[in-house]
Amino acid sequence: MKTYFALALDINEKERFQKIVDETKEFVDIFKVGPISIFSIGLNALKYITDSGKEIFLDMKFFDIPSVVARTIYSLKDFNIKILTVHASGGEEIIRSSVESAQSIGIDIAAVTILTSENSDLEDVIRLSKTAEKCGAKWVVCQPQFAQYVKKETGLKIISPGIRLSDEKDDHKNPMSPAQAKALGVDMIVVGRPVILSPNPKEQAKKIKQMIET
Repeated sequence: MKTYFALALDINEKERFQKIVDETKEFVDIFKVGPISIFSIGLNALKYITDSGKEIFLDMKFFDIPSVVARTIYSLKDFNIKILTVHASGGEEIIRSSVESAQSIGIDIAAVTILTSENSDLEDVIRLSKTAEKCGAKWVVCQPQFAQYVKKETGLKIISPGIRLSDEKDDHKNPMSPAQAKALGVDMIVVGRPVILSPNPKEQAKKIKQMIET
């Protein structure tokens, strides 16, 4: 099983954002962009990654009335976005309209179950995952310890944030190493701070890539 490496670019400075993209793109499968960069750098963040030839995981966790979400997604058609997130708790109509709009422009929907900063209940994660699959989502976002259970109950691919290289504590509950997450069946690990706050982001990205390829 191939495990993909997504680098979370939670960066609010244009020059630093571009520098880390350039330094790490050799080892990163897809760049995750969220509100910090979008509201600081704007859509130029998406354009820069698109122009670099890399793919984008847009993590805005859309949660609005279905028509607004669908129109918002379609407005992103000029960027190289391959995955974007909606909240699974938004309900079936939001997920379905998101999937329909996203499919028309070649994007997969990833449904966010419970945020990794929260204590999750397995039953809730599975319930939300089943709803997401029923409505056409291809991916689900959950903590890595739930990956094997979600895979038993659904055909969804698993994205897990909060991956760490050491035992440092932050706002993610139950962080795991890249190797641990891969062993549990996670299809895409998301790593941010260990790389973007490192004195040598390129070497850190290379190290992570090697960890999930061995």
